[in-house]
Amino acid sequence: MALDPFLAETLAVLREQHAEMAKQITGLPAAALEWKPGPGTNSLAVLVLHCLGTERSWLSLAAAAAPLPRRNREAEFRASGHDAATLLGMLQAADSAVEPLLGQVDPAKLGTPLDLGYTTVTGQRTVTPAWAIQHTVDHLGQHVGHMQLTRQLWDQGWGARGSAACGEDHQPGA
Repeated sequence: MALDPFLAETLAVLREQHAEMAKQITGLPAAALEWKPGPGTNSLAVLVLHCLGTERSWLSLAAAAAPLPRRNREAEFRASGHDAATLLGMLQAADSAVEPLLGQVDPAKLGTPLDLGYTTVTGQRTVTPAWAIQHTVDHLGQHVGHMQLTRQLWDQGWGARGSAACGEDHQPGA
């Protein structure tokens, strides 16, 4: 069965984001995948794991119209020891899982409020499947941008200088 046009476009965008995430980690050593550009930032590996956890969670909500599936969000931010091949495999698996999830979404119910069973950090207790899908796309886009910047910094040699080199007091060329 063909996806609703909105869901088909969502699928295309999510696959584009997966491809961009894969591009950012391809060919990098473990040190680059674990490197954080500065305090309060995340490594490329953490960003991949967090994006995939978020995507699965919110799309599952939209598909099943049920509370968010259990996930250990905090563990996503403590992740370490993943090599590029493992992360690329996770991205490929996610790419394969997105279409079946979106295929379970009922387009007629995109505006139906769903009780999350908890209050989000932004104070929401109910969302619609449409919101969950849009939030997924927005959230991934934001973190893909973080990944692009992190990769650019790594490629320019910042990783070899240490995270402190990207602190507030650093002056390029100094």
